[in-house]
Amino acid sequence: MSQPFSDDFDISQIAGNASDDIKRTIGDPGDFFRNRFSDDTRSSIFAESIQKRLKVVEISLNRKADEEKKLEGRVVVELDVTEGQYIILFEPKASLLILFVLLDMLNGSANIHGGCSAFLVDM
Repeated sequence: MSQPFSDDFDISQIAGNASDDIKRTIGDPGDFFRNRFSDDTRSSIFAESIQKRLKVVEISLNRKADEEKKLEGRVVVELDVTEGQYIILFEPKASLLILFVLLDMLNGSANIHGGCSAFLVDM
């Protein structure tokens, strides 16, 4: 079965007004996803190489502007892009748009893989 989240995870570098419990629960993306599986299925999990490079820098809960009685969550995640692991794509229609896409995020056509896009959005 899934393991409890670690109390040892350092949440001091995560900004935002979310409680410490929320920061511990979703502040480490790799731990969050690993704990969804039993020990015997942990040998390989989807996008593990990407998860290892994710760092949560903010978790906040804010009142929705158009519905004051409701809250919405804001989670800001940085992706470590190490030299030599990425390609630079340039969109001619947007003069300054440069995208850094890691090679393990691409499909056979050298576009960001749909599954990778969905994974990042689902986070």
